[in-house]
Amino acid sequence: MARQASAMIRQHRPGVLFVHFGHFDRLGHATGWGSNPQMRALEQTDAALGLVERALTAAQLDGSTAIILTADHGGAALLHPPEDVRSQFIPWIVAGPSIRRNYDLSMIPDLAVDTMSTFATACALLGIDVDPSIDGKPVLQIIKY
Repeated sequence: MARQASAMIRQHRPGVLFVHFGHFDRLGHATGWGSNPQMRALEQTDAALGLVERALTAAQLDGSTAIILTADHGGAALLHPPEDVRSQFIPWIVAGPSIRRNYDLSMIPDLAVDTMSTFATACALLGIDVDPSIDGKPVLQIIKY
C-alpha cells in the first residue's frame, strides 16, 4: 500500500490522498489487541508511513501537507464491543506545517476526539464547509494561526 501511495504521490501530486494500512487492524482481530503479531504489524505500518513521508518530501509536498494518523477503533483481546470504553479510544495524531507541534489535546477540558472528528477536521484543513449537524466536529485547536 505504501509503495502504491508513494507512486501516486510522485506521479500525480494529489491534493488529497487517503491511505489505509489495514494489516494492523486485521491482526488485532485475529491475534488480539497488543499481541506480538499486532505489535510487529505496528512496526511495519510505521515503516510504511515513513515511505509515504519520504515520497511527500521528494515531491516537495511536505511543506503543504497535513497527515492525520488514526484508527477506526480500539479494542481488547479479540473484540471491540461499542460498550467497552477501550474500543472507543483511538490514536489521533496530526502533523504538518499548519499544525501546532507537541500540543496535547488531552489537556483541553471536555474535548472529545473520536473517529468522526477526523472527517470534520480534514474538511476544516481543506477549507471545506460541512453541515454542522454531522456527528463529527473539527478539532480546530490543532491549527496554527
